[in-house]
Amino acid sequence: MKISKILLGTIIPIAITTLIVMGFFFINQTFFTEPNIACETYQLSNTTYLTYALILITFSSFYQIVVGNFILKQDKNSFVLALLNSLTYALFFIGVLIVINLFQRKIEWDFFIIFFLLFFILGLLFTTSINKWRKIIS
Repeated sequence: MKISKILLGTIIPIAITTLIVMGFFFINQTFFTEPNIACETYQLSNTTYLTYALILITFSSFYQIVVGNFILKQDKNSFVLALLNSLTYALFFIGVLIVINLFQRKIEWDFFIIFFLLFFILGLLFTTSINKWRKIIS
């Protein structure tokens, strides 16, 4: 019962939101690239998109189960809790990227502000979709 509740209440809304976001990038790359500058563009394969989506779903679900549900269950203003959850989500992923960057040196340090903003918006999307999905299924 607990596994189905976690699956229905947390993992499915994260998976749906991730597939919508990744679908946007996939459709944008597939249909809106100019063929004249094909040598200057880098196109990701379908496997790469699915791998990124699976990694994002896995880590986001892990974060939401461990940390996010604790934040969202507080009896305070839901707007402030959603912002706090998104801020914590962004800081969690920036921490993961910093640890990866310390060992691999693959990410320029200037991009961390952009990544922080992207993960903050993604955290807002996940928090909103989880809250709406839980209202729908209950």
